[in-house]
Amino acid sequence: MAARFSGPSALSRLLVSLAILSTACTISVRASLSEDRPSGRQLQVVGGWPAGDAERYPWMSRLHFLIDARLGMMGGCGGSLVSRSVILTAAHCVSLVRKGNSNVFVRVGAYNALTDEALRPGKYHLRRVKQISVHPRYVERGEDQITSPNDLALMLLDAPLPTEFPVIHLAGPETPYPAHGTPLYVLGWGSTDQDNTQPAYNLMEVKLPVVSKLACSRQWSYAGAARALLTDGQVCAGLDNDRNICFGDSGGPLLLPGNSSTMDLQLGVVSFSFPTCALPGMPGVFTWIPHYRGWLDPEIARLESLAAGSVAAASAVVEPQPSGAARQSSGTVAAAVQPKSMGVSVPRQQTARKPVS
Repeated sequence: MAARFSGPSALSRLLVSLAILSTACTISVRASLSEDRPSGRQLQVVGGWPAGDAERYPWMSRLHFLIDARLGMMGGCGGSLVSRSVILTAAHCVSLVRKGNSNVFVRVGAYNALTDEALRPGKYHLRRVKQISVHPRYVERGEDQITSPNDLALMLLDAPLPTEFPVIHLAGPETPYPAHGTPLYVLGWGSTDQDNTQPAYNLMEVKLPVVSKLACSRQWSYAGAARALLTDGQVCAGLDNDRNICFGDSGGPLLLPGNSSTMDLQLGVVSFSFPTCALPGMPGVFTWIPHYRGWLDPEIARLESLAAGSVAAASAVVEPQPSGAARQSSGTVAAAVQPKSMGVSVPRQQTARKPVS
């Protein structure tokens, strides 16, 4: 189960982990070499593969955190662009965000942080975060506890993406829980080995079968979790050996792919997994988006209205009041047009929660 980090000592341990992994909270794709392997693709992780071409998932986003001057900016959780100005991620991914959001950046349309700037100029966009909204019923727990339900957060970017930039579609509130075995996909940059020492550099994807609520609760109960672990707001996927989410995958999408990026459907958000990633018989747990559309829709609209208001304020024409001397001489002044400053704060995450046995 995914545990949260709290207190100074916990933060120190997290920073060490960040330095070792060069990643904080994204996904690790693991899968046995099998007939699922796409033809013509060179496998880059154990059973996973690079996520299509670099432009296949333009709405895919990666959180980056400025830790300190020595460690610099490091990759963190995944996320998805759900409107021109809003990113959807996991609530536990924002626990390390500093006051004022001064240390978090979002790379929208990310593929490979090492090569994007040189090979894909204009294909991705780096944004700061202006405001973060965490689900009101999410509870931050200690690092020895599983991740809380309601594991969702929305991030308002400091500037909207271009109008032509695709956004991911979210599953509607009436979407039924998928049948056991239904194949879905997960995307991310997390660790690709069970020891969490090999982060992915390219965006990776893996196919995971849906696990029924009954089977998922049963499997987690074998590991010591309460039968009531799962709520209506969660969905499980992944049972096979060497195929599941891991550290670094948090916040990324559980996806029903379409024929193109404009037809993809996001069903869930990576929440937590067992400490030993891809352990046979231990499903990964995701936040089930249809259950939360009642909160997501109005909150996305609220954040978008703030973004629209900021843009309008930034482009407004302000006519200054004439000085006393000008009023005495002519009563009017001809003033230069000056747009208002948006006053956006400088742009910061946490690692995927770790289950405990």
